[in-house]
Amino acid sequence: MTQGMAAARDYADMSRRAAEHVYRFIEATPRAVIALPTGETPRLMYSLLIEAL
Repeated sequence: MTQGMAAARDYADMSRRAAEHVYRFIEATPRAVIALPTGETPRLMYSLLIEAL
């Protein structure tokens, strides 16, 4: 998983991009152990991941 910065139009766009990034990583590395953030900011990302999985 590479690190970098990307500009998003808004919270929904950022959440969608993050969810896609995490989803692709999980597909490519199903046995990976990952640490994910907590709090209010990632809530939409998690909702999108749930829908995708």
